[in-house]
Amino acid sequence: MARPAIIQDSSILDAARDVFLSRGFRATTAEVAARAGVSEGSIFKRFRSKFELFQAAMGSLDELPPFAKGLIESAGTGDLPQRLFALGGGLAEHLRRVVPLHLMAWSNPGPDGAPQMYEREDAGPLAVIKIVAGYFAAEMRVGRLTRRDPEIVARTFIGAVHNFVVVDLLFRAQDTMPMPEETFLRGLIDVLLRGMEPGGRK
Repeated sequence: MARPAIIQDSSILDAARDVFLSRGFRATTAEVAARAGVSEGSIFKRFRSKFELFQAAMGSLDELPPFAKGLIESAGTGDLPQRLFALGGGLAEHLRRVVPLHLMAWSNPGPDGAPQMYEREDAGPLAVIKIVAGYFAAEMRVGRLTRRDPEIVARTFIGAVHNFVVVDLLFRAQDTMPMPEETFLRGLIDVLLRGMEPGGRK
């Protein structure tokens, strides 16, 4: 009977999750190995690449993010600025997990030069745009937002949060991020609502 492995995969994944969340793009498998108390070779015996390790630790790109579940159905309820703040926070948390995965995916392209995950019509980024656009459309239908193209509004909101997260991930280790997430989200929502308040500029 084979002897059980002393180092459990779960220990490596726990260490990888901690390192990737704290270091973002800059995280290395050497750092994960040090955190887990194993050799770097032990990691590559279990996971073929840094991308595979990251995906195992952080979850699949195909998973529906928690903030998206029931989002459209929540339209018309609660305080709108607070709803948007929660949406922005959930989106930021999601992007912190998947942006490094997307970047790593580009270093593992398919036959046509692009990651195979993007070949599907329901690829993760497209699904998020569709859900967020559906939420804004629902808020417009109940009269809490002026009617605009909901996909443009969704892309504007997602794009702004995406930019904030990418800059945060790139410069976190240097401690040079000039603005806290809450300040950014409150300001973004203020700009959005001033441009979409019923009775505002047509």
